[in-house]
Amino acid sequence: MSKWLDIYQSQINREGKLKYYNDKIRNKKKLINLIKKYSPNKKIIELGCGTAIISNYFASLNYKVACVDIDENMINLAKTFVNTSKKSPVFVLDDIREFESDEQYDVAFSNGVLEHFSNKEINQILKHCKNFSKYTIIGVPTRFFNQEESMYGDERYLSKKDWIRIFKKNDAIVMETKYYDYRNFIKQVFQIKKWFRPKPYLVFVLRFNQH
Repeated sequence: MSKWLDIYQSQINREGKLKYYNDKIRNKKKLINLIKKYSPNKKIIELGCGTAIISNYFASLNYKVACVDIDENMINLAKTFVNTSKKSPVFVLDDIREFESDEQYDVAFSNGVLEHFSNKEINQILKHCKNFSKYTIIGVPTRFFNQEESMYGDERYLSKKDWIRIFKKNDAIVMETKYYDYRNFIKQVFQIKKWFRPKPYLVFVLRFNQH
C-alpha cells in the first residue's frame, strides 16, 4: 500500500465513504465555484488528482474531465467514487511534472498538490499547464497549519506573496484569489491559537500571458 493510499483510505474508513465525499464537496465550494466560472465549455483537467472527489463531482455534472496522478493505487481509489449512472473522468497514470496533452482545456486545476514540490518542479508543471489550458486554478494550504500538522511531511506552507512570486516568474497573471475554511463556526471560535492566522486554504486563478 502506498503512503498516500494509506492516508486517504484511513480517512475514508473513519468517516464513511458517503460522508467523506459530501464533506469534501461542501468544504471546497469556493474552489468548485471558481472552476465553474472559468470553464464555460465544461472541459477540465485535474493534476495530482488523489481521490479525484472534485473531478468526479464535475463528471456527474456532465463536464468532460481528465485526471492525472502518478500513483496507480490512488487512481484505483479515485475510480471507486465514480457515479456509474453519470460520466466518468478519464484517468491518466503519469507524472504531472512531465505530463503534456494535445487536448485543450478551459481549466487545469490542482488542490493540495503544489506545496509538495520544489520551486523548480512547480515551474515545470506550470510550463506544461500553459500549453493545454486557458486558466490554471491552484489550491494550496496556508500558514494556518504548523509543520507537525502536515499530512505527508514534505508540505511547504508558503505565504500568499511567495506563491504570487512563483507564478509571476512563470508569466502568470493572478486573476483572482480566494481563501476558504473547512471548519464550522464553533471550531473557529474555540481554536484560539489560530485566530490570527490566515484561513486554512488559498486558491489562485492564473492566466498565462500567451493567452
